Amino acid sequence: MAEREIKIKLVAIPVIPKEMNVGDTLTFSSPHGKFRVVIEHGSPFADPAVIEINDGRELALKKEGTFFCKCFVKPPGMSEIGWSKNDPESGGFCGVGPGRPPL
Repeated sequence: MAEREIKIKLVAIPVIPKEMNVGDTLTFSSPHGKFRVVIEHGSPFADPAVIEINDGRELALKKEGTFFCKCFVKPPGMSEIGWSKNDPESGGFCGVGPGRPPL
């Protein structure tokens, strides 16, 4: 008989709402530890300076468009894991506005 090993890794794969519109509020969370989300190419939030989120505050969506988010999680006692060119599923496109579902 051979010994087998299955390596399991925690990956920061976001679950993006199917529909988001201007006026909606959005929060981020992770049951796996501290997180951060980096938004590229502008911000959909009331404060356009918000391009990195690392807390559970409520953010108001104020701008329509398609935005790319990179997600990261730092489980207790572990290094941060998340988006990279080798792990692109740890992020994705978020659509805000009518007819802009996640891509």
